[in-house]
Amino acid sequence: YLLRSLSARMDIRLKVLLHEKKAPTGYDDKNVTFITGDLLGGEPFCDPPAPGSTVINLIYLRDRSGKENLRVLENLAEACKRSGIRRFIHCSTAVVVGRTTEMIINEDTVPYPVHDYETEKLAMEKMLTDKYGTSFEIIILRPTAVFGPGGQNLIKMADSLSRGKPVINYARSCLYNYRRMNLVPVENVAAAIEFLAFYEMAGKGPEIFIVSDDVDDLNAYRKIEQLVMNCLGLADYPVPVVPIPLTVLKLLLKYTRKTNYNPYAVYSCRKLLDAGFVKRVTLKESVPRFVVWYKERCFDEGPQRKQHS
Repeated sequence: YLLRSLSARMDIRLKVLLHEKKAPTGYDDKNVTFITGDLLGGEPFCDPPAPGSTVINLIYLRDRSGKENLRVLENLAEACKRSGIRRFIHCSTAVVVGRTTEMIINEDTVPYPVHDYETEKLAMEKMLTDKYGTSFEIIILRPTAVFGPGGQNLIKMADSLSRGKPVINYARSCLYNYRRMNLVPVENVAAAIEFLAFYEMAGKGPEIFIVSDDVDDLNAYRKIEQLVMNCLGLADYPVPVVPIPLTVLKLLLKYTRKTNYNPYAVYSCRKLLDAGFVKRVTLKESVPRFVVWYKERCFDEGPQRKQHS
């Protein structure tokens, strides 16, 4: 999504570091050059970034250890320091805050990571800002649960609704009814990265921005579920959903060691919006788009689908 948007601009030139043999498709290739490199151990770039350029880092190796991910980021940052780049944009995650009692989570929320992923992501942020904060401008973007065609978020819900047992889906809907989903469309995350690439920073110090859609009333379990069901052509439950008290859900989430056990907690995008960022799509637009992709790529007609067709 980001490459598609940036490649359409004629005011920049792009170098894209490949970690796969095949280059992506669906972009304007007039100003795109693909380069290779080995960020884990060898030479990071066969063709280093130009002095004064902006580097956007979207790398996270899910099948590698935290130490290896730290090494990848440090190797990349060292190469950028040698090249004399101007700005480094690092895509992290909003869940680095871990477990917090705050209802509105923002960039100033003190992190208390619980799980390894949160700890590793926070360590990557800290290493980058502590070691390279004076070498180049650093902007850290913390997206919430990114979803869209090709992504994993929302697939579990779509699978459950299209293939799962209705009684279990109903029970889940009663339990999670008002819980915030913390979804953010991939189009808005890509747009935020592009915006920050040209954003005028107030000072030289590192800046952190959250990108989310939590203020959207639609971003709650039951409302997203109803929209997905409608897009899949599934009838709603034959009896009304009865929400289970939030205190019960809160205790259950805490017992199962979920990081964010507050069902009403939201991640605020206010700082990014105040900086001038404008979202490209709404959840009402992006969820149906995801379901179209899901039906084309993942959906086979099971008994439940045939029953409701």
